Amino acid sequence: MIYYISVKTYDDKSYIFMVHIGLYKDQLFNNRVYTLSHYIQLEKPIGLTDWAYQRLKTAILNLSLAPGTQLHIDDIATELNISRTPIREAFLQLEKDGLVESIPRVGYFVTDITRDDLEELYDIRELLESRAIEVAVNNLREDDLQEIDRLMQTGSLCVLEKDADKYLQAEIDFHALLIERSRNKRLISIMESLQDLTLRWRTLSL
Repeated sequence: MIYYISVKTYDDKSYIFMVHIGLYKDQLFNNRVYTLSHYIQLEKPIGLTDWAYQRLKTAILNLSLAPGTQLHIDDIATELNISRTPIREAFLQLEKDGLVESIPRVGYFVTDITRDDLEELYDIRELLESRAIEVAVNNLREDDLQEIDRLMQTGSLCVLEKDADKYLQAEIDFHALLIERSRNKRLISIMESLQDLTLRWRTLSL
């Protein structure tokens, strides 16, 4: 799925955004798996629940905790050296994010990813991101356009050099900048959640 949005002129250049929302295969990076852990640096906050949530979320997104894995509160509490309560609260937040599911009288599991799930996620993302960028176009500053130009050049260079780490980071930053410039807090929050879910599939497909 590809759509184009024309943007104002900067530095004698006419900007046209080509935003690709689709399935990412491994043709470019030779079946190597690159995970989100490359891009997230976790620091322990004051709240143990937030800290546990971020640790578990990262492990799920980078597939350290694979789809279908059962999550045992006692084991994770021991591993993280904290009490059960923050773990249980983190599970509830992850369940809201769609990354964990609770089965009554059985326990918590990392959610599976199906083709139907993926198609639904990308349908929603296409609609929301199209609208976000339509709004963001009117909010872009000259320094934003400079940054977009830099990210696009970085991405092109990474393709030539087959540098998956930098390519993925440039792509994440590119989408994040455009979404943030929509200045719609609820939309940004929803898009961040969708980004997490689709990124997990992309990691699996590489």
